[in-house]
Amino acid sequence: MIEVKCLKFTYSAKLPKSSVSSYSFDGKFLDLVVNDHTVSPYLKLTSTSNDVSVYYSSDMIHGYIADLFNIVDCNVKEADNYIYINAIFTIEFGLDDQITLDVNEFVYYQEEGNYSYEVIGSFTNSDCPSLAESIEIDAIIELTSKLSIAEMTM
Repeated sequence: MIEVKCLKFTYSAKLPKSSVSSYSFDGKFLDLVVNDHTVSPYLKLTSTSNDVSVYYSSDMIHGYIADLFNIVDCNVKEADNYIYINAIFTIEFGLDDQITLDVNEFVYYQEEGNYSYEVIGSFTNSDCPSLAESIEIDAIIELTSKLSIAEMTM
């Protein structure tokens, strides 16, 4: 197996059942219909970098980081008039890449500057998922993160 530097994000969300018109879950991917939007649990990255322009920070999210992003696991259950979602997301970098993590903010060190991003749990448009844009819905979302050496997710 190939080892990588793995940013692992553990996501938990709680939504009132009354705000969800319907949902479908295939064992890994979850789509919810909320306020006429079809959304999925996801992460949102916001640049905190002073070294790199907004354009290049955005380009890094939509290109390189999106290619390294994985949905590892997702579970959904209903209880007490709520829908509970638990998911695990990863962003996997090469072993030689210089990455640091402080709570839910990571820095990716490059020659042209340091790319830093705050990461929050969010919901995204299911038809066009984005790590840079989210759809606001009535939910309580918690996110924890960890940086480690791990086997690459396939």
